Amino acid sequence: MPRSRKVLIVEDDLAVAETYTELLSLYFTPVMANSENEAFDILKSQEIDAVLCDISLGGGSGIRLLEHCRSLKINVPFVMTSGDVKKEHLISALRLGAQDVIEKPIQLEYFETKFKAVVNEGFSLRKINSGIKEVK
Repeated sequence: MPRSRKVLIVEDDLAVAETYTELLSLYFTPVMANSENEAFDILKSQEIDAVLCDISLGGGSGIRLLEHCRSLKINVPFVMTSGDVKKEHLISALRLGAQDVIEKPIQLEYFETKFKAVVNEGFSLRKINSGIKEVK
């Protein structure tokens, strides 16, 4: 799988973020953010193929980040994570278009399979959208 595909990891727990980065760097180019605001700045300025985002961020919210992105037509695929999946968060994330909500601790095989598929989808969408922009 090409490492040219870029993924944004939004996680405020440094140990967890480093684990995700280590795992995903086998397949992709990871970019890390530890806050909602930092993640949003990255999404506005870089081409990202998929986002792995914790629902609960210190001083912020992964759900709010997803909602803000959708309101501004930033349609990058999101996979949300949570150590405590509450029904209302699950419903909100899925209604906003998250591809999945994965409970921590993650099941490695499911996580790898699901996230690779989401990144491929995001990469394809980005290529289609850039082709449409070139035609206009």
